[in-house]
Amino acid sequence: INNWLDTFLLSRIGTEMLTSQYIACTSSIKDSPKGRRGGIVDHACDPAIICDRAAKHVRKLCKSHYNMEQELEIIIETGASCEISGQGRVRFPYVPQYLFYILVELLKNSARATVESSGGDQSQIRARPIVVTVGADPSQVAIRVHDSAGGIPFSVADRVWSYMYSTANQSTGGTGFSQQGTPLAGFGVGLPLSRLYARYLGGSLHLLSLPGIGTRAYLYLKRLESEAREEVPSHIGHSVQPEPPL
Repeated sequence: INNWLDTFLLSRIGTEMLTSQYIACTSSIKDSPKGRRGGIVDHACDPAIICDRAAKHVRKLCKSHYNMEQELEIIIETGASCEISGQGRVRFPYVPQYLFYILVELLKNSARATVESSGGDQSQIRARPIVVTVGADPSQVAIRVHDSAGGIPFSVADRVWSYMYSTANQSTGGTGFSQQGTPLAGFGVGLPLSRLYARYLGGSLHLLSLPGIGTRAYLYLKRLESEAREEVPSHIGHSVQPEPPL
């Protein structure tokens, strides 16, 4: 089922991107952000800004759902190799809405795990900030989301990429929290769908978990337009048999 859903959803992402691009290109120029070309691709996308927007969104959701007195601490760090440091900002052509979706999913998982593993203790929550680090070289952009929420148990580590598995804890309201903010979250599709969004434009998403300590998510994105090619499902077309010749 996972392979079939990968193929189906990858096709759906391609259709969505083409539709969104068409609508963006045919809309009025005055509706486009200042300095942006037409379309959904931002040719000077700043991943640090997207990370900050995603962090603000998740802080708001977390505070509202768990009735927290203070917002969860999410730290954004940036860095780049000396070859591209320039003014100290990383920019590359990408689709901001896809990057925002991926980061919100990763941060929601870390936020929920941090709050629930702390038992709601504000002092423990403050002592476990979520750190988002952005780095880049001339060919790729890398984003790491690091939490100290106890990690993923080895017994379920192989299931986190399954569409049939969710870490949401219904007894603590986790599913309700996951259902807010981005589509399909809370049903076990958030993480694997985020990986598909990354893969679609040549990137990748990986998890490194140390049970009892925490989890690190590594998102790698192609920086060069020539390398950021869409991934087309290899199974499309093979399920339909051609008609026999007359």
